[in-house]
Amino acid sequence: MEISAAIVLVIVFAFLLIMGTPVSFSIITSAAVTITMFLSPQFATFIAAQKLTTGIDSFSLLAVPFFILAGNLMGSGGLAQRLVNLAMLVLGRVPGSLALTNIAGNAMFGSLSGSGIAAASAMGSVLRDPEKNAGYEEEFSAATNIATAPVGQLTPPTNAFIIYSAACGGVSVATLFIAGWIPGLLWAALCMVAAFLFAKKHGYVVRNAQKLKLSQILKTIWDAVPSILMIVIIIGGILSGSFSPTEASGVAVVYAFILSVRIYGRRSAAALAGLLREKGYNACQLAMPKALCTVDDYRAVNQDEACRIGEAFAAAGVEISVLGCYMDLSAPDEEVRRRAVENVAHCLSLQNAMQARAVGSESSYSHLCEEEKAARYPLLVDSVLRITEAAAKHGAVFAIEPVFWYPLDTPARTRQLLETVGDTEHLRLIFDAANVLKKRDQPRQSDLWRSWLEEFGTHITAMHIKDFVLDGDAYCPRPLGGGVMDYSFLSRWVAENRPDMPLLREEVQPGCDGQDLAFLRRLAEGAL
Repeated sequence: MEISAAIVLVIVFAFLLIMGTPVSFSIITSAAVTITMFLSPQFATFIAAQKLTTGIDSFSLLAVPFFILAGNLMGSGGLAQRLVNLAMLVLGRVPGSLALTNIAGNAMFGSLSGSGIAAASAMGSVLRDPEKNAGYEEEFSAATNIATAPVGQLTPPTNAFIIYSAACGGVSVATLFIAGWIPGLLWAALCMVAAFLFAKKHGYVVRNAQKLKLSQILKTIWDAVPSILMIVIIIGGILSGSFSPTEASGVAVVYAFILSVRIYGRRSAAALAGLLREKGYNACQLAMPKALCTVDDYRAVNQDEACRIGEAFAAAGVEISVLGCYMDLSAPDEEVRRRAVENVAHCLSLQNAMQARAVGSESSYSHLCEEEKAARYPLLVDSVLRITEAAAKHGAVFAIEPVFWYPLDTPARTRQLLETVGDTEHLRLIFDAANVLKKRDQPRQSDLWRSWLEEFGTHITAMHIKDFVLDGDAYCPRPLGGGVMDYSFLSRWVAENRPDMPLLREEVQPGCDGQDLAFLRRLAEGAL
């Protein structure tokens, strides 16, 4: 029995974790063992060394150590204390005020530093002694701090969203930041309710609270304003497009440094330089797992390996019609689009070696509204222009697939894209009839197919076939012939105009291969 590479990778990785090996070393070891078993040892060594360096070659991920550094600068420079003072000003006379201040401080400081760990560390160091002196149980204080630390991982700018965007390669950081506000604030509000009820039950009430003078109130607010302004600068700059998340993290470091040294004067420049050295070491620790986890990256395949793959498929009588590299080519984040274009270009460099007809992709990942599609379309055009240049360089073909919920959604936009790129043999289309069929068009499928094929028939390099039904608005795949798709017109058109065109079955349902094969035979015989 043959063992697949995936099984070896999972087994070795799981074994190492069970043995207590650190995750980073489990990743590198399992990947190296797998590559060595299925490829030559020399190739495995070369790939491991290469990917260790390229794994951290990411502009977006620079934001993570910068935001962590900004958080530590704020904590050591007195910014955290000023945020706590502001929270105490608002909550000071409420039962459990110190716990509520901890929660509010975690939310504000986490939003400023981009790190829940930095927020929890800062709030714990500032409030530990006051809570102990007020009679708070250590367990309650610790639980409050720990439970609300994740608020800093939700309220932007958060490192978790930046890492998620970099890992997925197709999600806008600005969109993630917007989406994080409501869950973060809701989490903080629920924690406040729980802490308030617990404090009231256990008698954590304010005793001998002093009434502040107006001048003290104004001074407390004024002291916290520079810290709060960081949120406006960072989030406002990212959402307005003034700078990227990585640039925003650099701005946060400079801003926190200036506040700590020049405005608040809590730390000397020499002391903060020492902090830079310390956090630089921490940044190296963060970089290690990111470097190791990319050793088994698919982009490690080179020309020789691609030739061997292509020859193996050809020997088995299997043609690679489309080498799939489905990326978000219209992502609003410029860094995400750049990486997507690079990934497609890499596949284009392997296309001929793997004896494939084309490298294929769609234009996005997410269902988009009309306004979003219109806004993303120019970004898609820019990506396709760069990809077509790469295809021409490698003598390859790039094929893009129109989908009605993506930016490339209509015949008009498809025509405009082809005209913008110009007459070239390096750009073609993949036609998936189901992906351009809206619910309202189901009764007139033949007319819809005719309009697409009459205009773009010569540009189509492959056709996807699948079937589905709609459960309300939910898309439900079905075996061929078991859904709403009418392939009679399409089968006649292919037979008359493009008999050599590959028809690729998509979304195969388990246990339905017999029904699919019977349908395909009828399709080939023209019996539909």
